[in-house]
Amino acid sequence: KQSTVSPKSQAIYDEVKGRLLAVANRESRQQVNQYVWPPAINLDASPEFGAYATRFRQRSDGSLEAAMQNQKFLPYITITQGAMSDLIENDADRLAFVMGHEIAHVMLGHVLPTSLVEKVPQTTLKMIFSAEQEHEADLLGMKLALAADYSISGARNVWYRINSEEFLRKYPG
Repeated sequence: KQSTVSPKSQAIYDEVKGRLLAVANRESRQQVNQYVWPPAINLDASPEFGAYATRFRQRSDGSLEAAMQNQKFLPYITITQGAMSDLIENDADRLAFVMGHEIAHVMLGHVLPTSLVEKVPQTTLKMIFSAEQEHEADLLGMKLALAADYSISGARNVWYRINSEEFLRKYPG
């Protein structure tokens, strides 16, 4: 059965993406100069859980291709329908924090390098960044979400959810 993005998820995604990119465009940092700006942000129909920033796009056959434009990398942010359903629960404040976190990784230069993505299994990629880098992305992502008029409750509710016994059983590691 082919997965699809729910119309409700798509509507929330479109609104949050527009508001966050408007704020991020004003707040962009010097590191963004190595990338095409704004980043491509994709709501993937996959039921798998995922939210990440790479310098790649995934082809329909599952292989990865480098995404370059004018000698700059195109950062590519993906949020899956699985994440929309299981973590974000179609809540705009939660999505703003998660998407803001991924945009922050791009703004801070925390985008997975080509050689690493080619060699490391997808399940390991989410553990590549240091706790400090993740904290930096959390803080900047929260600032972006707040500047776009989303509630801090989104960040709080994401943290409660990812630390719940149910979530940790479903997504160990």
